[in-house]
Amino acid sequence: MSRFFDVFISYGRADSKAFAIKLCNCLNERGLKVWFDQNDIPLGVDFENQIDEGIEKAHNFLFIIAPHSVNSPYCRKEIELAVKQNKRIIPILHIEEISQDIWQQRNPNGTQEQWKTYQEKGLNTSVQNLHPAISRLNWVYLRDEQDNFEASFEGLINLIGRHAHYIQQHSRFLAQALEWERNHKQTTYLLIGEERQEAEAWLKVRFKDEQPPCLPTDLHCEFICESKKNADNLMSQVFISYAPQDTEFMEKIRHSLMREGLTVWTNKTDIKTGSEFQKEINKGLEGADNVIYLISSDSLQSEYCQKEITRAFFYNKRIINILIKPTELNQIPDHIGSLEFIDLTQTQDEKHYQTNIDQVLNLLHQDAKYYEQHKVLLVKALKWERQNHNPSILLRGYDLKQAEAWLKVGKQRTEHPPFALHEAFITASTNQPAESSLDVFISYSRADSEFARKLNEALQIQGKTTWFDQESMASGADFQAEIYRGIENCDNFLFITSPKSVNSPDCADQVNYAQKLNKRFVTVLHRPISANTLHPELAKVQWIDFNNHDGDFIINFSELVRTIDTDREHVKSHTKWSQRAMEWDSKGRDDNFLLRGSNLQEAQYWLQQWLMNGALKQPEPTTLQTEYLIESYKVETAQIKAEKARQQAELNRQKAEIQFQRIALGSVSFALLVAIGLGIAAFRAYQKALVSELNAQSKSSEALFLSNQTFDALIVALRARQNLQRIGWVDKSTKVQVESVLRQAVYGVVEYNRFSGHNAGVYGVAISPDRNLIASASEDNTIKLWKRDGTLLKTLTGHKNGVYAVTFSPDGELIASASEDNTIKLWKNDGTFLKTLTGHTNRVYAVTFSPDGKFIASASEDNTIKLWKRDGTLLKTLTGHTNEVYTVTFSPDGEFIASASEDNTIKLWQRDGTLLKTLTGHTHGVKGVAFSLDGQLMASASQDNTIKLWKRDGTLLKTLTG
Repeated sequence: MSRFFDVFISYGRADSKAFAIKLCNCLNERGLKVWFDQNDIPLGVDFENQIDEGIEKAHNFLFIIAPHSVNSPYCRKEIELAVKQNKRIIPILHIEEISQDIWQQRNPNGTQEQWKTYQEKGLNTSVQNLHPAISRLNWVYLRDEQDNFEASFEGLINLIGRHAHYIQQHSRFLAQALEWERNHKQTTYLLIGEERQEAEAWLKVRFKDEQPPCLPTDLHCEFICESKKNADNLMSQVFISYAPQDTEFMEKIRHSLMREGLTVWTNKTDIKTGSEFQKEINKGLEGADNVIYLISSDSLQSEYCQKEITRAFFYNKRIINILIKPTELNQIPDHIGSLEFIDLTQTQDEKHYQTNIDQVLNLLHQDAKYYEQHKVLLVKALKWERQNHNPSILLRGYDLKQAEAWLKVGKQRTEHPPFALHEAFITASTNQPAESSLDVFISYSRADSEFARKLNEALQIQGKTTWFDQESMASGADFQAEIYRGIENCDNFLFITSPKSVNSPDCADQVNYAQKLNKRFVTVLHRPISANTLHPELAKVQWIDFNNHDGDFIINFSELVRTIDTDREHVKSHTKWSQRAMEWDSKGRDDNFLLRGSNLQEAQYWLQQWLMNGALKQPEPTTLQTEYLIESYKVETAQIKAEKARQQAELNRQKAEIQFQRIALGSVSFALLVAIGLGIAAFRAYQKALVSELNAQSKSSEALFLSNQTFDALIVALRARQNLQRIGWVDKSTKVQVESVLRQAVYGVVEYNRFSGHNAGVYGVAISPDRNLIASASEDNTIKLWKRDGTLLKTLTGHKNGVYAVTFSPDGELIASASEDNTIKLWKNDGTFLKTLTGHTNRVYAVTFSPDGKFIASASEDNTIKLWKRDGTLLKTLTGHTNEVYTVTFSPDGEFIASASEDNTIKLWQRDGTLLKTLTGHTHGVKGVAFSLDGQLMASASQDNTIKLWKRDGTLLKTLTG
């Protein structure tokens, strides 16, 4: 936040230095922050720039009146800047005039003639050359030996405190507006969210029974209105049609309108360099509530103006004619002349101008809501038409109801009724099939509005239905309630990541609400960020980096669409049952809102499918959804029992039917899930037959591959893989077999040898230093020792869970294994068990020997690395990682240890366990790290799809992408 000051003191040193110091000290004692050149200009800087910045950041400009300050060119420049910035100026009279004696003291060699010249120029008085802006104001009197300093100073304090909040807002918004202007009026510097709303309200403040303490500058007005326009999807309230020769007058009108908080579109300010001129003109016209036509001989002869007015008539826009130059009435076309016009030809008369501008403003405020809706619906309807009646753009829910009400009112109007396309669009929206949810909710910072609009447009062209606040939220609606409703009704929560969005309280609130509903998160990286600033929930998701492929939007967008389309039915069902569950909850959990019949069966099947897929699909069901389905099941079961009691004669048939429904459709309740093994046991016989088919397909693919019929082998392997996905759960050996033949068929690998014997997946393999032995670590809880020709020598048992890693000591005498059972085990190279190393509190992912074989390091999910002696004695626990540690390795000289973690970092340690440095830069978990042979370089591999190369001292050299 920029530093602001309560007052800036402007004074002339010759007359008022001592007085200014006294005043500064008194103000400081009252707790006010004072900009004073004696204190606030550092040595060796441009003092004029420092003074300008001081005035800019000061809420009040105190000008000490004395002959020297009045006649000082420096003080005059300060006054001019304060006037330009519409600062509240408080004049303080210190000295009215200086005597000849004082002048003589300052000019010992001065003559009487020079004194007279000095007087004639008014240099001895504070009155003759006083700046007009100062002379118009009331002064605070603090004259030496004439005024009571304490009483006058209290009056000054009261004056500074009057309307202080309004004045402070003036300074703050001015500083931001100047920053925007200095940065070529880029949209990233515009106001957003609550701050924009605060600025809009500030601009509308009026002082009824007193003069305002200060007025907004034209820059204030433009900055705030452009921020509002940016928030409104670049739509405006007024489009000004004018001839180039009338630009000066257009600017005057534009600033008058913006001073009242109205957004204005002109070809001078709103067409970017390189854009197609006529296309942008049409877009600006379509997106405006009203069209103001500045009538002059030049505009009547302008081809562009005539096209604009013709198009405005075509769209039934409200047109306000303003006559700005005397013009022969017979020059005005009939269709324009039939409209009333406002005469502003007497621009030199400011009172006349203001009276007629007030008339324009009154017209613009009449039925403003109707014309705003006219514009919004026209823009959407044109978009729908230009995209060949794309259904994703049609209105839904609240928006549709509002549009239908607007159309009903509009049809009764004689002036500016709905356009034909309005009615066609609203009718198509009314007749569209009911849709329970939208595809994507777009969450973003207003600073990224331009990119968000582009993304929204592209998604809609792809047929995706979106919730985008600039299109989906009515003006004046409850902002947070509408946002929450939008999140509830969307399948995917798309977050546009940038420095602004990750630090936005509004965006954080949206993420938290989406997390509460277990929405599927899709993140798009728009601008680079520091990974540690990302919301924890968003950090779990791999973002789609739109800076990849040299920033090619189309290529990166294709990846986004593929992500949104993944598991689409599961995600849509999640939204559907979430909506129903929330409705039930909001109605006091009334049984009338529970699921029944086919709806309940459909929901149960959805939950069962999620369970049978290992509960891995995202998003997972919420607690409320589960409670809703269980309660629905309980109530329906109770109703069935009641029906059974009433129809005892059909008991057997009903019982059989209910049992069949339970088996076939997997009815969900916690008691039932436990009783039937999470809903899977009912399918066991059916799965057994499918597993047999899978095994047959796997063997067939392998046989075809061995007979060089590789394409046929691939087809059969793909069918086996599809069946595997359809079945869901199968035994590990079948799953491994299917995936193995598919890899073989895809890659056509020629085997050198095959080591078979494990009953589950193999996590790790190591070769002894003499290359005669091979050790393998498996999910089946064992390590196997093999000869290099594939002969199994021994199976090492003892671990209670899967074995993640295995390694030989440098001398080949020992084997170390790391397991999911939280332990490391040491073995001789003949398979004899030696010792179990305990101490980790969670699964151990990695184990390694130091190059000299004297030490062992292990990495664990408990966020630690442990150092052990070769005999298994624990030496030290290395702490510092904030998430699980995946791998650990020694440098070739054994002096350093590197560890890689899910906390996105690599840590470099001394051999004794002292932390040397934390290497940051990855944006997701780091899976691996390795030293170069000479030990001078390190390479790290991360889930953020990159490899990073580092110097041994931790300096990042290069990031490898691709």
